[in-house]
Amino acid sequence: MTLTPDGAGASSTVIARNFLVGVTPGSALVHHLAWTNAMIKQWSANAGSPGQKLYFTVGDLAPNVSYAVHKGGSTLLTLNSGETGRIAFSDVAGSTNGVHYSVEPDLQTFVQRGPNGFVISWTGGWLQRATTLSPPNWQNVPMTNGQFSIRINPFEPMEFFRTGVGP
Repeated sequence: MTLTPDGAGASSTVIARNFLVGVTPGSALVHHLAWTNAMIKQWSANAGSPGQKLYFTVGDLAPNVSYAVHKGGSTLLTLNSGETGRIAFSDVAGSTNGVHYSVEPDLQTFVQRGPNGFVISWTGGWLQRATTLSPPNWQNVPMTNGQFSIRINPFEPMEFFRTGVGP
């Protein structure tokens, strides 16, 4: 990227992002980056010509979490961020019109009835429980070794559960 005084104006702030873009052949315009939310990354891209292949690498993601990649509001694919907290994917431009992309956690939670109660399973991130929602008293459910399921005793007092990623 070349930033000149003509392109930057009288005053500019440049913020580095853990985001790489490649294109073959030619060039493309990437704009409207929204990196303010620790969970969701968004941007728009205009290919220089139809049929170009765009390559994206998105970092600053929570490690070992399933992320949905959206293109124009529809799910393009789902990838796991692995230990590096990074995903990489490519797309072929159908036109030179702007296309909105976003990456966000693809967390799914499942509840199944078992012989000794219920089992809650989730696809990544953390699980929290609370015994009241007014006010909520969310507490992390202790996990070890990447555990993504727990058994719930139906005879315990009422509990509420939620999943998420990040701190």
